[in-house]
Amino acid sequence: MAANEPIDPRVRLAISQWPDDAPRGAVATFCIEHGISRQSFYKLRRRCRQEGQAAILEPRSRRPRSSQTKIADDAVSEAAQVRAALAASGLDHGPISVYEKMTSMGLDPPANNESPTRNDVRRPPHKSHATTTVTEVLTHQPSPMS
Repeated sequence: MAANEPIDPRVRLAISQWPDDAPRGAVATFCIEHGISRQSFYKLRRRCRQEGQAAILEPRSRRPRSSQTKIADDAVSEAAQVRAALAASGLDHGPISVYEKMTSMGLDPPANNESPTRNDVRRPPHKSHATTTVTEVLTHQPSPMS
């Protein structure tokens, strides 16, 4: 079994029904026969004790609970407003200028970590900013002027 494949439900069921008084070496033998690690066995076993047998029959989601690169919507909209104000006044409205202006105004530039960089305020894509991430902001290419 590959490391990233979910464990078969039949194996999960066997783990949930594992006896407390199993003979020495039985876990290692079971894990080798079914192609799982002992660490996975004991994690499932602990989960079974804490949440019940039904809890381990289905694998948990592997999706992260939060995105470390997500930019807050208010920070993106503030950066867009500062960019528009700089453009309307005829000043440079690139990422460095937007970053510096936001910093001088006491605003927090959009960032995904404790110390924001100028690259974090590049022009966001022209879509809903509800799921805009730093990667999307950094990789967005502005459309050519007509």
